[in-house]
Amino acid sequence: MAKRHLVPRTFGLLTAAYGLYTLARPASLLRTCGYLDDGREPTSGGLALGRAIGVRDTVSGLALAFAPSEPALRGALMARVACDLSDSVGFGLTVPARHRPKVLAVTLGWAAACAATFPGLRR
Repeated sequence: MAKRHLVPRTFGLLTAAYGLYTLARPASLLRTCGYLDDGREPTSGGLALGRAIGVRDTVSGLALAFAPSEPALRGALMARVACDLSDSVGFGLTVPARHRPKVLAVTLGWAAACAATFPGLRR
């Protein structure tokens, strides 16, 4: 493995770890986004959303971490950035206003961090 691949692959492992956590504890995502304020219990739809994001992040993270070639790594990185940007739009439009800055900082920050590793893949 080339040294220039280390950072995006590390981001992949971190994403997969977060995905597994979210899959195991989907309400954590809902609380972070402000959907479960005031001690409310998650709905079945909310839990399904958390699990779906957990699966997506686990799979995309593993694809990024274990991509077998540089073109596959670039593709996995582009997919990961697209996931984070879509989260910025989806969550940014629906989370309670007081949670929006935190949600946008995390989603846009992670998208930017992953995207910043892309030029390093070129020789």
